[in-house]
Amino acid sequence: MSGFVYSLIVGTNIRRRELLLSDRLWYAGAPIVAYALITVAACMAWNRTAGSLEVLAGAMALLLAGGIRNAWDGLIFLVGQVKAPNCRRDRVAGRSRGLAGNFGFVK
Repeated sequence: MSGFVYSLIVGTNIRRRELLLSDRLWYAGAPIVAYALITVAACMAWNRTAGSLEVLAGAMALLLAGGIRNAWDGLIFLVGQVKAPNCRRDRVAGRSRGLAGNFGFVK
C-alpha cells in the first residue's frame, strides 16, 4: 500500500511538469497500475482465488519493465546533456586526453 500511495504522490508531482505523454505514463502511470495490481493479487490470494500469482507476476513484470525503461531514459538524458563551453579538461601535450587517454591507450 505504501508503494501505491507514493506512486500517487509522484503522479501528482509529474502532472505539474512538462513531460512527454510516454514519460508520464512510465514514470507515474505504470507504477500506479502495478501497485494496484499487487493489491488486487493480495486480495485474490487472501480469498484463495485462482490466478493470484499470475496477477502478481504481471505486476512485477510491469515494475521491472518500467524500471528498465526509466533507467534507460535517464541515461539517454544524461548522455545528451551539453557541457558548458568553459568546461575544464585535462590536457596532455595540448590535446584533450579523452576516454582513451584515461586508460593509457594511444589515439
